[in-house]
Order: sequence, then structure tokens, then C-alpha cells
Amino acid sequence: MSDERRTAMAKLNMYRCLIVFAMVMAACAAVAIIVCGVVIVKPVIETKSLEFEKTRCTTTKSYLTGRWMDCSCGDKCSSAYPCLRILVTHGGKDNGTYSAVLFDTEQRLNSNGHLGEDSQCAFAPCDRNRNTNMASVKAFNDTHSANEVYDCLYHPDDTAVSIFLFINLLVWLPN
Repeated sequence: MSDERRTAMAKLNMYRCLIVFAMVMAACAAVAIIVCGVVIVKPVIETKSLEFEKTRCTTTKSYLTGRWMDCSCGDKCSSAYPCLRILVTHGGKDNGTYSAVLFDTEQRLNSNGHLGEDSQCAFAPCDRNRNTNMASVKAFNDTHSANEVYDCLYHPDDTAVSIFLFINLLVWLPN
């Protein structure tokens, strides 16, 4: 086999490798775009997070509902945490005062916001040890104790799902 032919075959193999690499990268980019859409964009659209406006929230009351909520702490692991309900008030742009329930994550707002009062839990730690979960709930409660004031966001047009703290979410209560 001549040197010229070997060089041509080497270039052909290199081009094939580059084409395969480009196709794999394009497939990875497509998967990343789909995952980004499902994980980031969909929750933002569902809760109208981009339409929220800034206000100040004040914790008015917090209490344990007496219910322990089941949770999954990993493979073949289940635990429970005490349900802590935190009530806050906030002002809207119409200068009214509104009541709301605090949730620590958007996921919890979406999954627990519609549930009854004893299941609207502000915080959901899930350690294997129930005592550790109780300590975590108490620490979270101390952070949001009565009369604490902090910045939050609310949705001015929606009276069903309306408050979004910078890290936490709230849901409207009927007045």
C-alpha cells in the first residue's frame, strides 16, 4: 500500500471520527435542551414565576399541625417529619393586606398547596432519623418565627397561587 493511500485512509478515518463526534455532541445538546425545558422552564411557566412582584412578608403564626408526613429518604428507606404550618401576611400593590401559607419550595407549593390545612407543610426534611427531622423542622420554624419580616414576591392577578419568597413560596389563603 502506498504512502499516499495510507495518508488518504488516515484522513478518511479522522473525518469519520469527527462526524461521529459531532453527531454525539448534537444528540447530547438535544437531550440537554429537553431536560432543561422539563426541569427549569416547565415549573416557571406553570407557576407564572416571572410575573411575581416584590413585597414584604411578615410571619403571623406558626404551629405543628399534629400530623407526621411520610417521606422517602432513599432506596429502601422511608421516614416521616412533623408538619409545620406557617402563616404570613403581605401587602399587594393595591395596598391591601393578604394572608398566605409559607412553603419552602416551588415543588411543595405545587404538590401540597391544594391540600387541607393539616397537610400544608412549610418545610419537609427527610432524614432516616425522625428526631433529626423534628430538629430540622424546629430550626426552620425559628428562622421564620412570629413577626419576622422579609422580602417576598407575589402574583398580583392570581388569588390561588400567589406568593414567592426569594427562596420560599407561599400560597393564598381565603380571607
